Amino acid sequence: GYDNMDTVQFGNHLSIFKGKHNIKLGAELYYITMERGAANAEEGALGFGGNESGYAFASFLLGLPSSSPPPEGLPLTFPRNTRLGGYFQDDWRLTPTLSLSLGLRWDIDTPRTERYNRTNIFDPLAATPVSEIIPGVTGGLIFVGVGDQPRTQFKADRNNWAPRFGLSWQFMPQTESRLGIAAVYAC
Repeated sequence: GYDNMDTVQFGNHLSIFKGKHNIKLGAELYYITMERGAANAEEGALGFGGNESGYAFASFLLGLPSSSPPPEGLPLTFPRNTRLGGYFQDDWRLTPTLSLSLGLRWDIDTPRTERYNRTNIFDPLAATPVSEIIPGVTGGLIFVGVGDQPRTQFKADRNNWAPRFGLSWQFMPQTESRLGIAAVYAC
């Protein structure tokens, strides 16, 4: 397979130095398009492992897949998505040897779409013809953009607020101790 990816990026960052404060803020926008010719099977695949039930075959019988690689084989697919983020941070020098850093970041990675709606997802709650034979069984492939299905494989997670906190203390002329903690979201 191969990937031909184009990324358009816009960003603006600003630093303001005022007294004992170093304030940084900014925003970024990425628009990503691809032309993908993958070596996957175009009909997709479901993998069953033992993590869901203890045994791979039991997971298969229960309809609990552990993986579902996307069916992005031939013909070509053209996925797209947008990423957006913004941040604010204040590095505050409390004393000549003690600094406090407080910040907040927000990110959104919008759900991927495909130019011709040639993607699908496994929905464990979808109706299936198997339920006529085995009552209560659910699960099946949902084709995006078909019927009343949305063009995306999942809903956007819009609440990725990520606070940051840092502390820096120089307790000897050439020795400094730093502490930092942050919430981080994978894109």
